[in-house]
Amino acid sequence: MDFKLKIFVYLDDSLPTPEAILLVRQVLSQNPVFAGITPDISPASLHRLCITFTFPAETTGQADKKADEFVQSLLECTSAITDEIREGSNVLSYA
Repeated sequence: MDFKLKIFVYLDDSLPTPEAILLVRQVLSQNPVFAGITPDISPASLHRLCITFTFPAETTGQADKKADEFVQSLLECTSAITDEIREGSNVLSYA
């Protein structure tokens, strides 16, 4: 079965959307957790992106674990690329 996880990320006001999409793709491509997964990244609204991960899992429990792993890895990536983490003001923040 395929499952989908949608994550919305907020962007810094000074970061253009096309550049942000490239940055997100670059960050995800460098993390082994996202290997073999090509997320759909699209603008959701002003200064916000929607990242949709589609991944296989045999049970909903496995899907939940994989989704948690994605979210934690994305948060770790966010922490690694910015020195000052403030909710809503960093380059990418989980919503």
